Amino acid sequence: MRTRLLSSRSPGRPSLLSRVAWASCPPRGPETRWGWLRSLSTGKAGGPVSLTAEERARNAKEMRAAREQIDLSDDVLADRLGYTTQYLQQVLDVDGSPLDVWRTRDLLAALAEHRGQTPPVFTVMTACMRPRAQQWFGRWDLPDIDDL
Repeated sequence: MRTRLLSSRSPGRPSLLSRVAWASCPPRGPETRWGWLRSLSTGKAGGPVSLTAEERARNAKEMRAAREQIDLSDDVLADRLGYTTQYLQQVLDVDGSPLDVWRTRDLLAALAEHRGQTPPVFTVMTACMRPRAQQWFGRWDLPDIDDL
């Protein structure tokens, strides 16, 4: 009965599950509330899985800003993530694997928090988008940062 309640919809209204998703992670930008919710279930371009060119550029800028906040060399960061320094640059430009972009984003945020710095702001790859990204790209682990 509960599953039926969550998946049943009145004509023209999203399911209860969609309304919960809306409340926990509202859209940013010009998209409509219900259009954004439809993109959550379909994963079509413009949804949380695919980034537009403008979103990629904004995310790359945010990744670079987060990277500049951490006073470690690219060699150290790349080594900790298991990347080459060249690949780290690609990931920071949002040209790497989406999983690696998320993993690097999370490492930069964790490092800032670990060091008592203001956490970086990410307006595209937000924390509420992580569950959807993990559905598409798989789960990721962060390397140990205690000695950094």
